[in-house]
Order: sequence, then C-alpha cells, then structure tokens
Amino acid sequence: MYQTGTAPKRHGGSPQQRGVVGASGLGFRGLWLIAAAWTFLLAISCWWNIAHIDKTVHELARAGAVANFENDLLYRQWATIHGGVYVPTTDKTPPNPYLKGTPERDITTPSGKRLTLMNPAYMTRQVHELGRSLYGHQGHITSLRPIRPENRPDDWERRALEAFERGAEEYSSIEPLDGQPHLRLMRPVKATAGCLKCHAAQGYKEGQIRGGISVSVPMSNYQAIVRPHESAELLAHAGLWGLGMALLYGGGRSYLRRRLERDQAQAELEAEKIRFRSLFEDSPVAIWEEDFSAVRRRLNELRASGVTDLRAYFDQNPGEVAHLADLVCVVEINRASVELFGARSKEELVLELRRYFGAESLTVFASEVLALGEGQTHFKAEAPRRNSKGEPVVFELSLAVQPGHEETLSSVLVSFVDITERKRAAAALSHSEYLLSQSQSVARVGHYVFDLEAGTWSSSSVLDELLGIGPEYPKTVQGWLDLMHPDERRTMEEYLNNRVLRGGKRFDKEYRIIRPSDGETRWMHGLGSSFEEPGGSRTQVFGTI
Repeated sequence: MYQTGTAPKRHGGSPQQRGVVGASGLGFRGLWLIAAAWTFLLAISCWWNIAHIDKTVHELARAGAVANFENDLLYRQWATIHGGVYVPTTDKTPPNPYLKGTPERDITTPSGKRLTLMNPAYMTRQVHELGRSLYGHQGHITSLRPIRPENRPDDWERRALEAFERGAEEYSSIEPLDGQPHLRLMRPVKATAGCLKCHAAQGYKEGQIRGGISVSVPMSNYQAIVRPHESAELLAHAGLWGLGMALLYGGGRSYLRRRLERDQAQAELEAEKIRFRSLFEDSPVAIWEEDFSAVRRRLNELRASGVTDLRAYFDQNPGEVAHLADLVCVVEINRASVELFGARSKEELVLELRRYFGAESLTVFASEVLALGEGQTHFKAEAPRRNSKGEPVVFELSLAVQPGHEETLSSVLVSFVDITERKRAAAALSHSEYLLSQSQSVARVGHYVFDLEAGTWSSSSVLDELLGIGPEYPKTVQGWLDLMHPDERRTMEEYLNNRVLRGGKRFDKEYRIIRPSDGETRWMHGLGSSFEEPGGSRTQVFGTI
C-alpha cells in the first residue's frame, strides 16, 4: 500500500564545534558584552516569570475573595427573598435587638422550642464569624450609615464605600490584617424591596447603594502554593545562567583560536535533528513520518484536468484512492510502531504493509487525502486495521503536516493509538445501560439520584413516565413534594426532612401521588439509601420507585 522512503542521513559535529559561542573577529571585550547581555536577559526573564507568578497569586486570591463575596450575596439574597429565617434561640444567637418591634420576631413551636427571626444582615455576620474561625476568611457587612455600631467601616472600607458612591463596582487591594497580608475585596450592595423592610427609615430607595460587603482572604495560603515555583524559577535561571556562562567561556576560548561560525551553525542544526530523532524514536506512541509530496502532485494534476469535486471523483473512481495510497512514501517508523503492529522489525512492517492495512483502510485514507486537499494540516479519525495475527483492531489515527511543508506535504507525521479495548468497553457499557433501561421498563421500576447539597434530583425516563412528568418538570425538593397527594404531602415532607435528610436513614415508604400529566392518583413505594464520601459526609441518595 505504501512504498518505503529513505530517512535523512545523520551527521555529527565535534565537541569543539558544538561548544562555540560568538562571532568572527570577537575578542574578550565582545565576550564580556555577550556575558553581560546574557545575564541581563536572564535577570529580566526571571523577574518577569516571578512577577507573573505573583500576578497569578493575586488573581487566585481575588478569585477566592470574589467567590466568598458571591456566596455571601447569594445566601443574603435568598434570606431577603424569604424575609429572613427562624433559628433556635441560643446564647450565641440571641434575638436581634435591631428587630425589636418586628411582628413575630420571636415565636415558639408547638413542641415548645423558641425560635427567633434572623434577618439577612444577622445571618451574614454569623457566617462571616464562622468562616473566620474555620478558614481564616474575614468578612464584614458595612455602610456609611450603619444601624449597628459594630458595622461601622474601617478606613479601608470607608475608601471603598466612597469609591462606590463615585460609580466604582469593585474595590480591592492587598492589606495587612492581624500582621499578615490579606487580599481585601469589597463590592457594593444595593437596596432591594426586601431590604427596605428594615432600612426604609434610613432614607434608602430601591436600587440605591446601601453599603457593601468586604471579604478578606489570607495571602499566605496562596503564597505557600507558588513559593516552590518561585524557588524553582530562581534555580532554573541560575542553572541556565551558569550553563550559558560555561558555554560562553569554553566556546569563546575556542573561537579565539579559530573561526567556526559556519561549523557552529551546522552543529546546532544537527543537534536539533538528533534531538528530534531521539524524541521520535523513543516516543511511546506509534509515529510514522511520511512523504505525501507525490500525492500533492497527483491532486494538482486532477484539478488541472477539471476535477473540482474530489469526493465525488473518488466515489466514481475507487481505484484512484488505492493509486494515491501507493504514492505515499514512508520515511521513518519508530520502535513503538513495530511493537504496536506486532512486527519483528521496521523493515518487515514496511515490506508487509498490505498485511496490516486492508481494503477497509482505504476509506479512512480517502478522508485523509480529502482533508489535505482542502488545505487542512491536521486530521484525526478512527481507523480499522489488522494486527500481526490478522485480528481486526481499531486505531485512533492522527495526522499533522509539519511546519514549512504545508505546500509540498513532504513531511507528515502520522500517529496510531490502539483504542480497541476502549471501543469494546464503550460498547459493553452502552449495552449494559440499554439492558438496565429495558429491565426498568419491563419491571415498571425507575431510579433516581438526589443531590443533598444542591437540593435537586435526577431520574430515569421510566421513573418520569411513572410519575407523569416531562423533561421541563422542576426536579427539586419542592417539585417532589408537589407530586404528593394533598393528604400525604405534610407527612412525606416530615419523613423526608427528619428521617432521610437529617437522620441519614434509609428511605422506605409507600405514598400516593397525583400525576401532573393526567391527574391520576397512584400509589408508589420508594426505596433509597445515601452514599457516604471517604470523609464521612453524605452527598447523594440513590433509590428506586
């Protein structure tokens, strides 16, 4: 199928040639200038890399601060939407004195438990205190006109709030806190309809900047991550500087004795060739270097003869594809290719190509040629092949035209990766999923997965059909409760919250639902168990209905 090509010959250079640095006629003064320039360039490179690392640290810290702020804003808005939340009254959570006079600030449950209303600001403050004790993150809700004296801004926060008044959307900088550098970030908080329930007396209007939430994250955590990288940069540049100076010294001495500029350039070129060949030969991936220049010439001939649609031409003249395949010249094959195809040597693999590339390979080869004919320099496809035993296998073929050879196609790298087992595994998985789906359909049993953290659930198509819901149905806790028969809803809500979500016990209960699709009442029997992560936290409940 392919004809054998001849690999480029390899040449070596003497150590003296490879070690020369300089130009014809340079003396010691010129060498010192080169040494100074080398030192300056490496110093600039080291400074730039470390500055880039520092910038990355700042960006990481800012991203962490933004995430904290957005989390604060998210649960604050959630609490605002719901008018606050009730929590048990404790020493750490006494009734909010700033809500005195608010109807039902304090209530007592039927069981005698005392609850107090926690407004968004109160909740945010407690979350900030918890975050500081657990992670060192500091947060503070503040305003230029605070109701609570403890919410007064510090000097930095006051500057941020004043900047918001001038139209700024964010204020951040690295500041010392508790003797350690922190990334401080603050964004404005605007008054909403829910906020005005408590803050209308301050004269705020909806949409007006009411204050801001500042968050602070310690830089030490991020600096500890990148500090080894900074040390590595210093060591790498120091080593590179030393190596460069050593080469400059040795090469300069040799150069002062002779003019080897041309030899030096040749030596560097040959070193690159050797390096490329070493990487090519020792690569664990099967790689072929091929010459498609004859294919390019044949395609040009076809176009000159009036062929405009190569795909249609190949369909009408299938022998042309085989002819083009014969024009490809194999320049080099690495050791991994011999092992992958099960050949005894490179020579055997090249001489017996038809044994490994059957007629089924021509379809993929035609796609390769069409891609190259359209000017593409990269191509990837699944290619059927045969191994040394004649057994069918599937390879992932990747083709890349080497830079500088786009016009002639004289150097094209083609790699092969055996994906036979992956394809078999995918087919087996697909078949298993099909059998599971069919089994559920026959047994009239559907499964679900409930994400405890997100408060959402997913379900199989069989379960959706049993519940009488479509893909647009909201799969949330409330969505599930809405399916319940009115007589069952309160009981199932208490069962879910107390037994499953809080108690961590197995879900095992019969209940009635009303199908949204047809209004029919049906009895269901739900089973479910929670999964525990290695740390011991429950994250999901899996079950059947």
